Amino acid sequence: MRVQVNTKNLTGPLAYFINVKSNDPVEPTVALKLRFVIVPQVSWTPEELSLGKARPGRPAAGTVAIDCRTTAPLRLKRRPWNETLFDARIEEASPEWEAGGAQAGRKADDTEGRKNLRIQRSLLRCSVKAAAPPGEFFDTVAVETDNPLTPVISIPVSGSVVGAWELESNEVFLGILEPGAKVEKDVRLTLYDPGITVHQVTTNVQGLIVDPRPVPGGCGIHLAYQAPEAAGAIEGAVEIETNAASSPKASFAVRGMVKQRAR
Repeated sequence: MRVQVNTKNLTGPLAYFINVKSNDPVEPTVALKLRFVIVPQVSWTPEELSLGKARPGRPAAGTVAIDCRTTAPLRLKRRPWNETLFDARIEEASPEWEAGGAQAGRKADDTEGRKNLRIQRSLLRCSVKAAAPPGEFFDTVAVETDNPLTPVISIPVSGSVVGAWELESNEVFLGILEPGAKVEKDVRLTLYDPGITVHQVTTNVQGLIVDPRPVPGGCGIHLAYQAPEAAGAIEGAVEIETNAASSPKASFAVRGMVKQRAR
C-alpha cells in the first residue's frame, strides 16, 4: 500500500491512523498507525541568543546550533551587526560537540538521520568583545544559506556589558509611610576593579541620610529616612562619585510616599 502525505506547513513528529477494511470475517477492519518525522529545511536552536552579562575578567559567549539542508557552508552576511559589541563566526559542528551537544541545547541522537537527509549542522558562536562599552545591547546576526526556501536566517542576539562597577538597583522605593515614620534600606555597589574607591555619596532627598559602608567586593550604601509630618511624594536621587576613569559617577532614584495623617 502506498501512502502520500502533504507535508506543507508541517514539521516535527507526526502520527496518522489508517483504517483498512476487507472481507475478512474475523477482523474486517485493521487500524494502521503511520508515524514519521518531518525535518525542516532550516532550523536553529535557540531561536534567540542571550549572551548574558559580561563583566571585567568574565567574558560572555553563546552558541546557536543551525541545521540546514544545504550543500555549501553557511556564511555570515556582511556587516549585519555592530562589530564593536561582539564577535560572530560560523563553524562546522565537530564530532566532540555532537557527542556533548547538550551545551547548545541539542541531543546528538539524530546524527545519522540528518546525514541521510543531507542536513548539515553548523554552529554560530558569538562572544562579547573585551572593549565593548557598558550597557545593554540588542542586535541581529544574519546567516546566508544556499537553501532556496530559506536563503537568509536572522538570529536576535542580546546581552549586557558591565563596566568597572555595577549598582544592585537603579531605584529604591522607600514605601508608603506614615507621617514621622522611619525606614532604612541598603543598596550594594559592586566594584569589579579593586583599585576603585568611593569618594563621596550625596542625595537631594530632604530627611534622607546616606552612609557608605565597605563590604566585600564593593560598597554598601545605607539609607535612613524619616518621613516629614506633611503628606506628599518622595522623589530624588542618590549620587555616588568614584575614582573610576571611564565612568566615575553612579546614581539611583529614590521614591516613596508619605500618607495624610488620620484625623
